[in-house]
Amino acid sequence: MSKTLLLEIGTEELPVSIFPKILADMETLLAKKLAEAGLSYKHINPLATPRRLVVFVTGLPEKQADKVEEVIGPPYRVAFDNEGKPTKAVFGFAQKQGVSVEALQVIDTPKGQYVGVKIHETGRPTAEVLAELLPGYILSLSFPKSMRWHTGKIRFARPIHWILALLDEKTIPLSLDGIKSENVSYGHRFVTKEPIIVSHPDNYLPTLEKYNVIVDHKKREKLIVELVEKAAQATNGKPLLDADLLNWVNFLVEYPVAVAGQFDQEFLNLPEAVLITVMKHHQKYFAITDIDGHLLPAFVAVINTPVTDLDSVKTGLERVLRARLADARFFYESDLKTPLSNRVSQLKGVIFQADLGTVWEKTERLKQLCAWLAEVTLPEKKDTFVQAAFLCKADLTTEMVNEFPELQGIMGGIYAQKQGEPEEVARAISEHYLPTEAGGELPQSFAGALLSLADKIDTIIGCFGVGLTPTGTTDPFALRRQAIGIVRILNEKDIPLSLLSLIELGLKAYADRFKAKKEEIKTQVLQFFKNRLAHLLMEKGNDYAVTEAILAVFDGDIPAAFAKAEALTTFSKSAQFEPLVIAYKRAHRIIEAPVTAPPKPELFVAPEEKSLYEKYLETKEKVEKLLVEKSYKEALETLGGLKSFIDDFFDHVMVMVDDEVLRKNRLALLTQVKQLFLKVADLSKIPI
Repeated sequence: MSKTLLLEIGTEELPVSIFPKILADMETLLAKKLAEAGLSYKHINPLATPRRLVVFVTGLPEKQADKVEEVIGPPYRVAFDNEGKPTKAVFGFAQKQGVSVEALQVIDTPKGQYVGVKIHETGRPTAEVLAELLPGYILSLSFPKSMRWHTGKIRFARPIHWILALLDEKTIPLSLDGIKSENVSYGHRFVTKEPIIVSHPDNYLPTLEKYNVIVDHKKREKLIVELVEKAAQATNGKPLLDADLLNWVNFLVEYPVAVAGQFDQEFLNLPEAVLITVMKHHQKYFAITDIDGHLLPAFVAVINTPVTDLDSVKTGLERVLRARLADARFFYESDLKTPLSNRVSQLKGVIFQADLGTVWEKTERLKQLCAWLAEVTLPEKKDTFVQAAFLCKADLTTEMVNEFPELQGIMGGIYAQKQGEPEEVARAISEHYLPTEAGGELPQSFAGALLSLADKIDTIIGCFGVGLTPTGTTDPFALRRQAIGIVRILNEKDIPLSLLSLIELGLKAYADRFKAKKEEIKTQVLQFFKNRLAHLLMEKGNDYAVTEAILAVFDGDIPAAFAKAEALTTFSKSAQFEPLVIAYKRAHRIIEAPVTAPPKPELFVAPEEKSLYEKYLETKEKVEKLLVEKSYKEALETLGGLKSFIDDFFDHVMVMVDDEVLRKNRLALLTQVKQLFLKVADLSKIPI
């Protein structure tokens, strides 16, 4: 009969920043530990509130499956002498395995006959296994920051107060730094402090809900959405259900209560971005809009307290927001008195990075980069791009951004527009930090995209130049995200620019600032980008081998890399694919070093040499035309026409002949064929 495990780790309020990643980790780690322990299961369901991490496991067996392990000992000729008597070696092996020599068996292996024994291991009760497994599982959960408390030795995200561990109706006995498991949980801390007996995992969720704790975070989030929408309707509006804010609020409460409030109409004179930021980032309130998407002087807050007097709560929420908005209005009006252009010199006092100088120095590099990028993309817009680069960091000196760092760039764009800068300049400033997350929104304007590229490549080159490369656990300058942003912009915004050119320009802007050699930095940065590109290509559904085949011939053209990968993935499903890969590999393997000189047709001896060469010339003309048209799938299909000619060549022509002139000419022909394939992909990376 299958059993259900319930584990609840009761803690002090957990940091919201660990969610939802910790939920995925809880499932992955427990699945691994159960597999290592030989325990099958049906489903793992991790749940969480601000005060507890919970996991259900259904379909567990009553005990581990019995195991039979075959242990191989010494070779038979070593185990027994010429007279068939056991030697010391076999006695030692038998003693180590806890059996008599008579219990040993002769086992045939590919290496000959060996002596061995089959060890039968009876499965242990699941409860017993879990009692040993769960403490290690709890401590294996990893957090960005952990802590110790009191005199304890263990580390966790927050102090652990209780552990509930049940296998059906029975408590699993375990202890963690003096905290013993029980069949006891606790309800909402503002409702009851008395322990709650949980008789069975099936009773846990409904029992906790009676005490104002909704443990299932998915159910809690759905309820929050319903409550917020209902509360917003009372203001004749609808809430801005921002995903990040919804996640944040969800893991701040165990029992959500929505409260609608209002603020003074006059605050609507502030930019919407300011109002939303104050409500979202600082108060965790949901902004409210009318049916046309315009902000209303209203909000919805979600509190963690099941109270009856909501009016007093509403009054308090409104009072706090009013004070924050008054501050924001003061900062906004004060900032507008100083033009952004007058603020740029103040950036000389703002450090970008200790070894890379000030933000003013970065601004000077961005101006250079934007001027160079304009020359190769849109020369007539050079002045616009340079002006946007000149002003893009000026808002770092404003009071608004000092108080609300989330608004950097956005406020620069707003101030630029208010102070008479061209719309294109203002928009580029507001967009140049985008995307702010791996899959986030990209700059919509060409100027914004170009300025974003310049800003990101400057940071990446600078950090690599002074040795600040990301590690497995640290990436303080978010270089991975910035690299992904560059790849996405180049791929999705149709900017005629090679990644290799962008890297070269980024290095050029730093002049001779770095101690490391430029070629070394360039190599490191390019590999860093290729790693990010590989990740994105596989996210698009291309397997590892296809990704490797494309990256092996990567020439800096990001859109082409995506298009080639898609074409190769599609082509790999055709009947042509495998035979073509095999034929290509025949040519690939025999060429140790490419022959740079072209083949000489007059030196061909066998008709198969001439046939392959003529087919190559015909195919080359077609393929190069298709590559210009970016018709990569058709190019691969056209290359497929070489397959039979390559096979005939190898079936009838000896390449590595003693005659050096003849040998080099044949290798030159194969080199030309190989180089034609490499214009699309390196098929040697395909495991066939």
